Amino acid sequence: MDSILEFLKKWWDILRNFLQQLTPDQKLMAAVGFGVLLLLLILRKLLKAKNKGGVRSKNNKKGALSIHSYQIAPLGRDAFLKIKNNGPSITLTQLVINNQEVSIKNALAGQKIDEGKIYSILLESKNTKKIPEALEIEITFLNSKHIAEKQTFTLTKK
Repeated sequence: MDSILEFLKKWWDILRNFLQQLTPDQKLMAAVGFGVLLLLLILRKLLKAKNKGGVRSKNNKKGALSIHSYQIAPLGRDAFLKIKNNGPSITLTQLVINNQEVSIKNALAGQKIDEGKIYSILLESKNTKKIPEALEIEITFLNSKHIAEKQTFTLTKK
């Protein structure tokens, strides 16, 4: 501990001697340069915080959304999916289904889901085949800070 204090005192003395040798103009230029550097660092940090960029991905681990219910109709050509928002208000932007034979029947983009509310989505088969018993979906939404997030779910018939 003493060696660290001695080391710091030594460097503090060197710095103090250096600063005493500077003229007032040199001190002013150093202060302005340090101020500009500090301002640039602060601006960079603010811009990074504002523009997170990209999409955050969550896989069912304490995400804003959860599956409230998923039910395939008796004939197997339609399915009803209800998602619940567990976090602050979000705005849905996209739902992607891994199976090309299943489509979304109702509009999804731009739908706002408040905290604790449930949103129903109707899925239907594009052809005469039944909806598969297991589907993987990916929901993209904007959180309350307008940052895009993705959540992936695997739907299975219960």
